[in-house]
Amino acid sequence: MAVARVKKIELYVHRTAVEEVLSVLQERGITEIAAAERNAAEEPSARPARSGGDYAAALNDVNYLVRYLAPYYKDPVGTLGRILGERDDVSVEKLAALAEKVDAGNLAAEVRKRERRLTELRSDVQQVKSLQQTLAAVKSFKPPLSMVTEGTRLVAGFLGAGRAENLLEWKDAVEEAFGADAECLVSVPSQGSRDPAWGSVFYLRSFEDKLSELCLKHSVAKIDLPSSLTGTVAEEQKKLSDRLAALGQEEKYFVNWLQSFADAHMDEIRRLGDYLTIMKTRQDAEDESERTEQVVLLRGWVPDSKAAELKQILAPHEKDVDLRLSDPAEDDDPPIVLENRNCAKPFEMLTMLYGAPVYGSVDPSFPMMPFFLLFFGMCYADAGYGIVITAIAVYFLKKYRKMPDGIKRALTLVKYCGIATVIYGAVTGSWMGDMIDAFPFLGFLRPAKNLVTLLEPMKDPMLLLGISLALGIVHIYYGILLAAYANVRERRWFAACADQGGWLLLLTGLLIFGVGAFAAPRVEPLGKNMAIAGALVLVLTQGREKKGIVGKFVSGVLSLYNVTSYLGDVLSYSRLLALGLVGGAVAMIINLMSKLCGGTAYVGWILALLIFFGGHVFSMVINILGAFVHPLRLQYVEFFGKFYSSGGTAFEPFCYRSDYVNVTGRKDA
Repeated sequence: MAVARVKKIELYVHRTAVEEVLSVLQERGITEIAAAERNAAEEPSARPARSGGDYAAALNDVNYLVRYLAPYYKDPVGTLGRILGERDDVSVEKLAALAEKVDAGNLAAEVRKRERRLTELRSDVQQVKSLQQTLAAVKSFKPPLSMVTEGTRLVAGFLGAGRAENLLEWKDAVEEAFGADAECLVSVPSQGSRDPAWGSVFYLRSFEDKLSELCLKHSVAKIDLPSSLTGTVAEEQKKLSDRLAALGQEEKYFVNWLQSFADAHMDEIRRLGDYLTIMKTRQDAEDESERTEQVVLLRGWVPDSKAAELKQILAPHEKDVDLRLSDPAEDDDPPIVLENRNCAKPFEMLTMLYGAPVYGSVDPSFPMMPFFLLFFGMCYADAGYGIVITAIAVYFLKKYRKMPDGIKRALTLVKYCGIATVIYGAVTGSWMGDMIDAFPFLGFLRPAKNLVTLLEPMKDPMLLLGISLALGIVHIYYGILLAAYANVRERRWFAACADQGGWLLLLTGLLIFGVGAFAAPRVEPLGKNMAIAGALVLVLTQGREKKGIVGKFVSGVLSLYNVTSYLGDVLSYSRLLALGLVGGAVAMIINLMSKLCGGTAYVGWILALLIFFGGHVFSMVINILGAFVHPLRLQYVEFFGKFYSSGGTAFEPFCYRSDYVNVTGRKDA
């Protein structure tokens, strides 16, 4: 149950063997390489040069290609399949050979050239569409647009837009100010038309400032047109339509080119990206190390159980390396490695979700396992639902054999939870709610169902409430005992007796006293005496870190207030009853509605099937969230709170990390 022990690594490597040693370490993936602590004032240029090339630029090109080409590429594997591990097994040697043949820089340059042209085309398309909208607003303007965009030496033209009433006032003001030296026209749309109002005026250029004043006064905005528009509105609209079609054809050409390029190169680009990621990780490990002209010092960690394997894989390089292993010092912050039996490994993700434990403390993954499964089963509470989620988990586990460990453990956890739900649902007689009792044609299954039914929550909810609270008491006691175990393992005997022993004595005494008061008067004095003894232990010991007798006594007395906290913790387990009853009630309602609809003429059986399957699928999806969150909350708050110390840092192995292929080492090539 304890967090796995780790060894500190100090690996001195001759510079000629660094690449090979890092390659071996990365292939096995059993060590964590830690960054060396450096003086902030140290300049990188002052450090001895490392071996190998620079993979960052090539990786940036590959990442750009993968990101940009993704919309143009149809992955034959599919997103779900790739997430679940549908990838080819490729050796590092083959990836290295691919990297020799494929020039990511040249490929990226080709794509960037097309990207720039596509960007220009799409910008031009937007401009043409904007001009089309502008010309559509003044489609009734008859003179050539050159009179507006260019004019003559003495005469200029103006097109403006605004509210109809403002334009009419503007027209009157222009005619009054300019008289015969201007020709003004205003187009006001008919009532109900969505066409905008516009106005035009041809005037002597000497009146331009005056016209600007009138436009500003009457809120008339100038319609800006490019100088390239010289024909009539109809002629220019035709040119713009032709231009838009030509741009569309060119854009289609480049899109087709990108699709063909992606189909031809995406697979090798992705593989190259995985290889470059591996090599850059290796390069970063060397960059973060301490080194001289001849020696590189790699610092890091290895699980104690893997120390012998580490020595074995470094044996062929014994002339070039010097490995020193030691236990963590007091001021070290060792990474956290969780090592559990296979059955408990899926629960490690729940532990890490809360936060990695402190080094040397208790690993709660295995202790949490039976309680989480039991509580999940009580919350989901239906054998039919359990069979469905178990079948789904088993299907994916069987179909996708190469899935990543994290997803595999999550699906295994779902499978375990489904099995727990089947067992609890069978014991409580819930199979898709009351499906077997609700539908007469399933009556032949009732004897088998009744044979294993031991409890019916809908008929006796108080009994289930009592069971839920009793499980809560056991769960909390287990947490206290784990805290005592941790203290004993660290040889803190007094803390185990005073802290956990005192509370166990007090809480057990209160429980016996309560039972005696209601059911067994003979044990009431025993419970009373145990409670008093536990309280005295707590009062005398819980303030031991305070200064002064008064401070110690007051702190000890105040610690007794935590009894209310334990009471609240126990009552929190009533949620096991609540969630189970809600799920069962919803399932019964779905069955009742299906049964009622089944009597409808002609379409009744169709409605019944839709309500039955749709309702139960909805109920499964909705209830599984609560069935996961609430048992997890009981672990995190009520259980972990009694013994668990988080704040550690997870172990990050130096290994192959890839997104698109399963990278095999030389031993698997």
